[in-house]
Amino acid sequence: SQLSLPSHFANGIIILHVLEHVPNLDDALLELKRVLQKNKDDDSASTASWMIVEVPFLSPSQTSTVDCRDKTTDEDRITCAGQADHVWAFCQHDFEQRLQQAGFQSCRNVIPMVTAAIVLSPTAV
Repeated sequence: SQLSLPSHFANGIIILHVLEHVPNLDDALLELKRVLQKNKDDDSASTASWMIVEVPFLSPSQTSTVDCRDKTTDEDRITCAGQADHVWAFCQHDFEQRLQQAGFQSCRNVIPMVTAAIVLSPTAV
């Protein structure tokens, strides 16, 4: 989960239907934060930087994100995450918290049971 971009390179990132495929989600989120620009006045992250994230949600009754990385067959991954190449089954109730733990401040727009389109700006962690 390493991007070939310098630190603080981008003022915006659009990431659509990618995170459910990434085995090391926490490292990937930190890497996305690394490449976003910071405020020129100090070392805190700029609110001018942004990221749009879209991920699928499987079920409104799901109460937490499910880690499907241990599933080794396509059938098991489909049962766990809804698709053979997904390693996460995201839950709308804790997905935003996961992003905040990685250092993003959220302005969210959630479409229940389908996807999350979340506009984020990095915050100092």
